[in-house]
Amino acid sequence: MADEIKGLDYHPEVETLKSYTDEPPEGLWEGRLDDRAWGRSTNLFCYFTNLETGQKHRLSVFHRNGYKPYRDGPSFRAAGVGEVYRIETALSKNGLPKFMSAAKREDS
Repeated sequence: MADEIKGLDYHPEVETLKSYTDEPPEGLWEGRLDDRAWGRSTNLFCYFTNLETGQKHRLSVFHRNGYKPYRDGPSFRAAGVGEVYRIETALSKNGLPKFMSAAKREDS
């Protein structure tokens, strides 16, 4: 069962979450879902730790996509903190990170 999601402005770990960057690596990587928080728009922020580098990244999913990555993957509205995903990210036309796909690792 997924944990309750707080709005970013009301999240008890808001200062910790500010340390996550909006600059994930391009391509495929594995990340552990550390937390989630509602954004101010119709988005859900997903906070991941890259398992290879230890770097922390923030990605967004949106209501219009059912809170799923752009191309393929589960709804992160129902995802559990601590789960590990194989993630694909790319740059959009305007140079911003785009959460393309995610697949939950079976042993997480």
